Amino acid sequence: MHFRRLALGLLLLCSALASAQQLAISQPFLTEALQGELYYQELRVTSGNPPYNWSVVGKLPAGISLDSATGTLTGIPTSAGDYRFTITVRDSGQYTVNRGYVLRVRESTAIAIIWTRPPVVADGGISGEVEVSNPGREAFDLTFIAVAVNEIGRATALGYQHFLLAPGKQKIPFSATLPRGTYAVHADAVGEIARTRTIRSARLQVQPLVIP
Repeated sequence: MHFRRLALGLLLLCSALASAQQLAISQPFLTEALQGELYYQELRVTSGNPPYNWSVVGKLPAGISLDSATGTLTGIPTSAGDYRFTITVRDSGQYTVNRGYVLRVRESTAIAIIWTRPPVVADGGISGEVEVSNPGREAFDLTFIAVAVNEIGRATALGYQHFLLAPGKQKIPFSATLPRGTYAVHADAVGEIARTRTIRSARLQVQPLVIP
């Protein structure tokens, strides 16, 4: 009887040790985050016995939090940078495992604008074309306006558009007939994600153009 109890105890100990050794956080690294945009990363474990309890030691990006029950990192980071911390998970058998991570938060440019046809004088007016890019992960409510401003500060719209810009690129042509004069031309793109109250803008400008 004593031998059986000893054998059973050793079996349970070996099983527990095996469980402790197999408990691991499976993600080798974290996906990058973008400043001002929603981040979501669910961590998972291999082996161990649920339920699990998750905790963090170190500095998470401001706006990001760890759910202790699900092991989910989520939130809207407010500052760019590299953040180093350690994630710990404990299972119901009180076995724990740690894993160090670096979460990189990139500064979100979110709106980029380039000339695809720089403004030129033609047929008594000014025309051109821009390409607006949304390199983020969420669609932006985009407002675009191109303006020509003459010598006395009077502004005339060359083009205006307002639409939802999905991640990607969109070309926007513009043109207008104008009186004689010298004009400074600039184009502005403003994008907003209402859900996160994120606003990004970009501007292009050219040397003054003369309409004879």
